[in-house]
Amino acid sequence: MNRFSTQNQLTLLLVTLALGISLFFKLSLIGIGAPYTTIDDNPLFNGGFLVWFGAAPPQRMYLESWLAGATSIFTYAFQQLSSGNASQLGVNLIADAFRDFQNDPSQYVRNYRYLMLGFDLLTAYFIFRLTNVVFTKEQKTWLVVLPACLYLLTANTLWCNLVARPDTMTAFFSVLGVYAYFLSQQGTKATQLYCA
Repeated sequence: MNRFSTQNQLTLLLVTLALGISLFFKLSLIGIGAPYTTIDDNPLFNGGFLVWFGAAPPQRMYLESWLAGATSIFTYAFQQLSSGNASQLGVNLIADAFRDFQNDPSQYVRNYRYLMLGFDLLTAYFIFRLTNVVFTKEQKTWLVVLPACLYLLTANTLWCNLVARPDTMTAFFSVLGVYAYFLSQQGTKATQLYCA
């Protein structure tokens, strides 16, 4: 009993340390880098506005574009409301937000990166949940937190947040799908299987 308690404390310490290091680097990089990093042939944020205008080319119609656009619209709306310019919010909301984004994109980019950081942390959480399902009770030692720690400390997660690539959402939905499949007990629980 005491051995397992010590192991639990060690695993908690390990995951807290990995989370702290990961957040330190990601938060220190969150405002760095150009917002106009391209995915395919258009910058992410231009594509984000285009999908909300209903004019995006097919290669721009993926979830990250919708999220980038929604984050930008909420950023603009919040800026107007917090500065007492609620009357500025009208039917041209998306066009006004795009114009404001063109003038100063820094806050828009930062808010989108915070959103992706949130998904990054959710991915680490679901990796941890997945390893709890995969490993047996006898194996549940530091092995349970190792995959989540490795994910949190992967250079790719820093790079994704920095350049606004879509890999963050890909990892999130991949882990979520595998987790739901394992919860379905190899397909015997239909609801979790359909979620997977």
